Amino acid sequence: MPKIPGVNHLDAVRALEKAGFRIIRQGKHIVMSDGVRLLTIPRHNPVNALTMGGIVRDAGLSVEETAAAMDVSPRTVKRDWSFARAWLFRRLSD
Repeated sequence: MPKIPGVNHLDAVRALEKAGFRIIRQGKHIVMSDGVRLLTIPRHNPVNALTMGGIVRDAGLSVEETAAAMDVSPRTVKRDWSFARAWLFRRLSD
């Protein structure tokens, strides 16, 4: 089974900053907030796609907002998320 792709934690932080989040605290994890929500990004590379999907969901970002923040197309966001969900489903059904 292929490995699930991941995202560099610094790229994730930059994308969330573009979406209006600011760094509150740094340590083993980076804590970010937009004044309403708190997000925790692990400081390891890569942050796997499933974890990143959860962070994006917790941030309340739409597919279009996520794509704009990460400088990719909405189609790429949808494809990567579909791949991650399929990968997880296969792992859980083994």
